[in-house]
Parts: sequence; C-alpha cells; structure tokens
Amino acid sequence: MDELAIKALVLSHVRMAKSPGRRPLVAPEFSLGSSGVRADLAILADEFIGVEIKSANDSLKRLSAQLQAYSSYFEQVIAVVAERHLSKMSNLDLHGAAVWALSEDGSIRLEKEAAQTRPINPCRLRDLMTQAEQRRLGVTGDKLPTDLREAFADTFKRRYGSTSSLFWSSVGRRKIRVADLSQLSRFSEIRTKQSQNRQARTHFWENWAAQFEPVYT
Repeated sequence: MDELAIKALVLSHVRMAKSPGRRPLVAPEFSLGSSGVRADLAILADEFIGVEIKSANDSLKRLSAQLQAYSSYFEQVIAVVAERHLSKMSNLDLHGAAVWALSEDGSIRLEKEAAQTRPINPCRLRDLMTQAEQRRLGVTGDKLPTDLREAFADTFKRRYGSTSSLFWSSVGRRKIRVADLSQLSRFSEIRTKQSQNRQARTHFWENWAAQFEPVYT
C-alpha cells in the first residue's frame, strides 16, 4: 500500500472520529516553516494535528528527526506506520507522537498514545505563515496578535477552507479513494477554472467561425 492509499485510509479514520457537521481542514504536503520538513497531512480540527506516514517500503532513518520538527509545529502528532516497522519503533525517539499501526488488510489501530497536547510556541506559528499573511495580521518583529493561535487558524482556513469543503462534500459518506485526494490540492480549483476557460474560448471561436461558413441551397 503506497502513501496516497494510506492517506485515504487516515482521512477515513478521521472522518469517523468527527461529527458530520464538523469536518476538519486538511492540507497535504504541508511545509513546516523553515524546518525543511513537510507534513504528509496537516489537519486542523479542535487541535492542530500533523501526520507522518511510513509505508512498508519506507525507511525509518529520518523518522525521529521528522517527528522532532512536527513536535515544534503541531499540538498533536501521529506517526502512521506499517506493521513491519513496529519492532524498530522502540529504539526511536518519537518526541511524544502517537503511533497508529497499519495492517496489511488496510485496518488501522492505535499502537501508542500521544503525549499530552501542548501549546505551540507563537514564533513557530509565525513561521508557518507567509509574509503577506503576517502583514495582514500586523505581525512585525516581536509584535504578535494577542491570540496568534486563533489568527493562525483563520489563516489556515483562508488557505485550505475551500478545498477541504470541496473534498468532504465530494466524498460524503462513501469510501475515500486515492483519486479524491487531488481535490485537496490548492491548485485543483485553479486548474478547473483554466480548463473551463479554455472550453469557453473554444466554444466561442467555433460559434464565431460558424457564422462565416457558406450556406448551400
């Protein structure tokens, strides 16, 4: 099972854990500021959750360093690992992450509880925002909003609210498929509009050309 298939399973698991009216915001391949690490999934619900995935074909060589970066930016961290990796996990510093074990049949079980939820350092939250987003919030130098966590949540919603809503509305209650994940891309809406514009232009020129076709009687 590859990473995309595992992401679909994880999101199905998340859907079951949340009420239908409170679908979380989801960002795939979320860049963790200046750390050089990307989270496989960043999920904003009641908590800001980071998910790192290790399939059966992946190495655990970088896992501890990745989870250390995750622990600086997320309130909860989950490592989803194939069962074949479990015997090696005890030798790793997981930096407080929960461990979900992925069975060959595609089921997921909780292998290890996460450490207690911890607040995120405001400097780390600022690191997750673009310069334009910081300017909009009035973040300059040491000047930070009173509740930067709330301000960041609003920023995250601005970025990923529309794609997350589209994704959850599209999958409804059916099984989440790998193909559905493309809807979580922030560029999917742009590509769709570009395609619609191309079709509209083609239709316009076809109609325009038809006006000059000879009419035979």
